[in-house]
Amino acid sequence: MRNLARWVDGVYDNNLLQGTNALSTNIGSPDGYTVYISDRRGDEIHSMTVAGQTFNATNGMVDNEDIYGTNGSLDPGEDVQQTGALVKDTNELPDPAVLGAVSPGYGADVNKRAITVNDWINLDAGGINHKMFRNAVRLFNGENLQISGGAGKLSTTKGITIATEGMVYIWGNYNTTGINAAPPDGTSSLNDNTTTYYYLGNQVPTSIVCDAFFPLSKTFFDSETAMYPDDLSKRPADSSPTVAQETSVRTAIIAGNNLSALAGSPDAGNSASGESRLCGGMHNFPRFLENWSARWNFVGSLIPLYHSTQAVGQYNADSTIYGAPTRNWAFDITFTDPLRLPPGTPLFQHIEPTGFKQIL
Repeated sequence: MRNLARWVDGVYDNNLLQGTNALSTNIGSPDGYTVYISDRRGDEIHSMTVAGQTFNATNGMVDNEDIYGTNGSLDPGEDVQQTGALVKDTNELPDPAVLGAVSPGYGADVNKRAITVNDWINLDAGGINHKMFRNAVRLFNGENLQISGGAGKLSTTKGITIATEGMVYIWGNYNTTGINAAPPDGTSSLNDNTTTYYYLGNQVPTSIVCDAFFPLSKTFFDSETAMYPDDLSKRPADSSPTVAQETSVRTAIIAGNNLSALAGSPDAGNSASGESRLCGGMHNFPRFLENWSARWNFVGSLIPLYHSTQAVGQYNADSTIYGAPTRNWAFDITFTDPLRLPPGTPLFQHIEPTGFKQIL
């Protein structure tokens, strides 16, 4: 992200991109920059009918809705695509039995676990890239997105939005260097340096629009998740850090959440007290993957505008996927200033009738 910011700021105009048209001056950006990423490798071609016309195409969705129980029937809450029938393509999203066939009986064998993960992204036996469809974008080195702050460049009133139909992983700090001090219980850090607890570092208006988003700590390692997907002790997030070492994010998020099961059976397979049939609520809108023994600091806006069609796995309250962080969350008051909204922010007009007068 830092290099992307340098590019739109013009740092590379007379260097890396010399002799090409990919210069910052050639990018239309009246209100900032919106970067859209689409990756449909592994998304199989299906017959689709739109406006009475039938054609073959990919749809950008994971075409296996058999989420709760994997029993081959459409259970309440599984109709992600709202077709009224179960969509079940195990070539795009395999059931557990199919995954077992990829790497039979891996059990606690961490090497076979890693092979299974590798099979998701590498060539299959037929030489087809991305054997299964579930792609993502990872944002890293995004702590400081302001290069010069000059006129027409990324600044407090001109920002950058990352949009994708896939999932987004935010690795480490994003658009902030962190918070100034640890807030006490019941108090949140605000994006206002006149308050006691606030965010530090340069800021540009930013937003992320995606299927689902996953916060990753500064100490996240891919290999630990691949080898120990059900052992939280092997996946610590920011373990016992100082305040300066905590992971902090300052951005607006528009993303999907998963559907609730709406039925007692089948569900995620855990205790009824854990409400496993539900989507996890707003406090689980960020999809955590680590054992957080510290704060995750967030200031911005969280908007669950639709249901995810790629990150379709059910919420499981008793899972070993993550341990919840101390949630230091707050709304970003700079978003009340129209000049500081991220590029591409959805807008609407509201007319409030206050009275009527007959003129004829």
